[in-house]
Amino acid sequence: MSFWNVSKRTIKTAGSVIFLTALIHIAVMTFNAIYLNDLKVFNYFRVLSLDVYFPKITKGYLSDLISLLVMALLFLVFWFFKREKGTNLKTK
Repeated sequence: MSFWNVSKRTIKTAGSVIFLTALIHIAVMTFNAIYLNDLKVFNYFRVLSLDVYFPKITKGYLSDLISLLVMALLFLVFWFFKREKGTNLKTK
């Protein structure tokens, strides 16, 4: 078995681990938001740690609005372009 020949089970397991990690991350962020009384922890640019490279990107209400719009756009992209079950291309 070569390195790139990965089974479906392995891919699904990795996806499950990533999803669970994301859920835990959201739970921790929620507790931080409640503890700190600061909803800015949910700013998408901060979640992606872009504020490390662009310190002012998470400042102000405009940043929060743009962050929300980016998340909504990503949601819509996945919503409209996700293939329905049974329409995936078959591979060898």
